[in-house]
Amino acid sequence: MRLLGPAAHLIHTGQNYDEELSGRFLSELGLPEPTFLTGIGGRSRAGQISAVLAQLNALFTAEPPRAVVVQGDTNAALAGALAANARDIPPLHVEAGLRSHDRNMPE
Repeated sequence: MRLLGPAAHLIHTGQNYDEELSGRFLSELGLPEPTFLTGIGGRSRAGQISAVLAQLNALFTAEPPRAVVVQGDTNAALAGALAANARDIPPLHVEAGLRSHDRNMPE
């Protein structure tokens, strides 16, 4: 993100309610202030994906990116890739691996 400078925009779903997961790491990594999507957490998997899709569609309509980078295997990453694909925006995927080692997790 630092290399892209102002061309990069960080979008955060706000799904993690713990400051250790959703806030502190942004400042520690020197990431820019994110655009927060609203009403994502606390929904079913389908509800989360549809809410992210709707909000990303609006963002991508207003300011189409040249590419969309999604991280991990999360509901938000899936929705980001789907939203990008629907608008013919190249999706780029960064995988961190299954850190929980719990193959029953939906992500």
